[in-house]
Amino acid sequence: MKAAISLLSTLLLLLCGSAVVQGQTISDTDSLWIDSIGTLSGESVVLDVFFVNEDTLHGVEIPLYYSSPDIIIDSVSLADSRISLLTFTFYDIYPAESKIHIGAMDFDGTSMVLPGRGKLASLYITLPPTTPTQLIEFDTTYIPPTSHVSFISKIDESYTPQFRKGYINNSISTDITSGNDLPLPTEFYLAQNHPNPFNPTTDISFALPRKSRVRLEIYNLLGQQVRSLLDDELMSGQHTITFDGRDNEGRAIASGVYFYRIKTAEDVQTRKMVMIK
Repeated sequence: MKAAISLLSTLLLLLCGSAVVQGQTISDTDSLWIDSIGTLSGESVVLDVFFVNEDTLHGVEIPLYYSSPDIIIDSVSLADSRISLLTFTFYDIYPAESKIHIGAMDFDGTSMVLPGRGKLASLYITLPPTTPTQLIEFDTTYIPPTSHVSFISKIDESYTPQFRKGYINNSISTDITSGNDLPLPTEFYLAQNHPNPFNPTTDISFALPRKSRVRLEIYNLLGQQVRSLLDDELMSGQHTITFDGRDNEGRAIASGVYFYRIKTAEDVQTRKMVMIK
């Protein structure tokens, strides 16, 4: 056990710290979500867990399950978490069960988490070189005898927030690819670009649960399109495309914050990325 005490509207919401989920924005509703990223076997990554709470919290309990026994959870960091000010914080890693248990509690009534949004934890993960190509899912779970996902508003009162699972896709390559050898995804998602920040290229991965017409575009902070990366019909599965850091005219883009948006007939998601020269 380890322990430690229109598009413009979407862009503005992202700048304020909201997260776009399945075409909707998690903003002011009690919610918990895990990031999604792309990487390669043999690398180490950081997967962040975020939350929004409408009411003051005196504790949280977050048991998680990951779908691959091939990966290694090196550690869990609560250092810059919004729950780090609570009286007692902890995490446990159960490799044999592929589970992680994160929690925090105000035992003496002197600490609390005020309403807001931000990071809950960072998961430090290693994918050994022998890790098979796969879509690794991070979901909530139950740890006996009583542990399930809970926001604790009072010592004797708790409730379950909305939840969005996260993924690690370790099938990134250097061009548009289709992960047809992977299990077909059941949800539409857009992963965080990798690397981020980047210079000059970065990979953007996404999953399609069904055959779809897909548009993938890059925008600047003013909501102006910088680059149209993709406008085509793709089969269901995991896909990756490389952004070469150039605009529609072939010119290198300036350092700064950009947004990439993916859109199908049924879904839209947007994420933020940073170019640093």
